[in-house]
Amino acid sequence: MKKLILLTITPLLFASSTNIDKLSKKIDILNNDKKISSKLEYTIYDPFASAKPIISEAKGIKEIEPIIVLPIIVQTILNHKVLINNKWYKTGDIVQNGLIKEIHQKYIVVFKNKKKTFITIKSKKSIFTTKEITE
Repeated sequence: MKKLILLTITPLLFASSTNIDKLSKKIDILNNDKKISSKLEYTIYDPFASAKPIISEAKGIKEIEPIIVLPIIVQTILNHKVLINNKWYKTGDIVQNGLIKEIHQKYIVVFKNKKKTFITIKSKKSIFTTKEITE
């Protein structure tokens, strides 16, 4: 049995040593070959190269703040002044491209785009309601 095992293992031992010798010879040939240089020649591909001119133009443009147009809500009228969207205005002031022409007790008159608009005071909803009970 021992002889059988030795006979099967022996070719493997010799085969591996010859493969290593062949491999080391091939490595030596490649190292001594003048065609293969130690410096690799390559170029880096930049996926953003086509976007660079656009980005450089965009750097000069300032960020634009969005314009939020609130509806004109008349909150209070007091002594010929009006509270609109938490700011006080008087006759002749401009609110959202509209000229305040008149201020009355219950409404104001605004001229916007050659149109006359009447804006009334916003009615406040009562939080508490009362109910009368008759007995």
